[in-house]
Amino acid sequence: MYVLGGSQLFDLLNTPAFRERFHALAKTSGYNVNLNVTLDRGLFALFNDIIALPLIPGDRVFFTLCSHHLSYVQNRKNIPAMIIWLSNFLEKKGVKLFIYLFPILTDKTLTPYEKILPRAFGHSIKDADEETYKIFNNEWEDFVAGERNNLSANGVRLFYNLSLNKSEKLCFLNISHFTKTGNAILSEEILGLIENSDFLDGNYAKKIEPTVERTERFQQFFSISRIFRGIDEYCLDLGKQKKDGKTGAIVMNCNPLTNGHMYLIETAAKEVDNLFIFVVEEDRSEFPFAERLELVKENCVNLQNVTVLPSGKFIISQLTFPEYFLKSDKKELDPSGKPSVINDVTAFAVKIAPALNITVRFAGEEPLDPVTSEYNRVMANLLPFYGVEFKEIKRKEEAGEVISASRVRKLLVENNLEDLKPLVPEATYRYLKERQKN
Repeated sequence: MYVLGGSQLFDLLNTPAFRERFHALAKTSGYNVNLNVTLDRGLFALFNDIIALPLIPGDRVFFTLCSHHLSYVQNRKNIPAMIIWLSNFLEKKGVKLFIYLFPILTDKTLTPYEKILPRAFGHSIKDADEETYKIFNNEWEDFVAGERNNLSANGVRLFYNLSLNKSEKLCFLNISHFTKTGNAILSEEILGLIENSDFLDGNYAKKIEPTVERTERFQQFFSISRIFRGIDEYCLDLGKQKKDGKTGAIVMNCNPLTNGHMYLIETAAKEVDNLFIFVVEEDRSEFPFAERLELVKENCVNLQNVTVLPSGKFIISQLTFPEYFLKSDKKELDPSGKPSVINDVTAFAVKIAPALNITVRFAGEEPLDPVTSEYNRVMANLLPFYGVEFKEIKRKEEAGEVISASRVRKLLVENNLEDLKPLVPEATYRYLKERQKN
């Protein structure tokens, strides 16, 4: 979730009650929060900030404004059209937009205290121009109230507090900033609006029909070809393996192959006519690629509809997703690494899947590793936009714990072959036993 706004949002986020509850709401719904709070920026600058974000389907944008940001726009009547355009732009990407427009001091009769405070804190209302501010702000409030139906009819979630000026409490610190009381009122309102809307609905991406336009798909094809030179030739060669019928795919590192991997393969194989297993070819794992590949082939020999292939350099590789090979040292995927995840998944969707007629990609549920969990999340949100279904299969357990390659490696280090044996197929066990002996 990307959170953008100006000084009013900065003040609100410094209110512990709002900050903690807001982050808790986001976390409960499975969102990481990325803050971009800057001061004194106009509408165009904030729009450009949003458009430049590395957005993927399922992301959210929480965007706050104050009316003086909007007053920079020379032709005010164009503002609704601009907001509608931004909302539609994001909806096409599968991204929800939530806009909160902070109120400004309008026709409320100012207390002597409120007249003094602005002079101390800037944005001052001096006796000479108090009437000018009132006229402008009242016109603005009327304008927003009149446009809300238009914005709502076009699917824009824009919320604006028209009642704060009617409060008898001391809410304004100056014309566009708030006292603790004002921030407390706004905090409850904003959090309530978020909680009672579908803004954080985690199933939103699954409900979206593929809406990527043909031109956008062409741009993605062009972009991926430019970023990953040689991928077109790779896919041309890969296409020789294409088969008739419903085709699925799994990408696995198998470091080493476990009963968990086999459960995923066997479950997926029952759902499709053909299943391609791509074994990660990058030799950056404890077990060499050649041995990992051979183990998968040996264990899948009796599965007639399964084809085992090396992944090449365009599927989870140092080129497409370098963070994957650092994940043992990471507690989470850095935001700066996110675009490479997107590129890896997009390359699969727009190039590799069509080459083999793949319409579904399977993956194991990932409760342990945050990097792989984020990879699954990106696949779930992005693949359907290119006509590829994503299916996450619950992990197989043994003795109350999920079976993982890292668990096997740990037991191997401890030379605990007895506890290791139930976690791996017979061929893997023989291989590991021989490896330990040598």
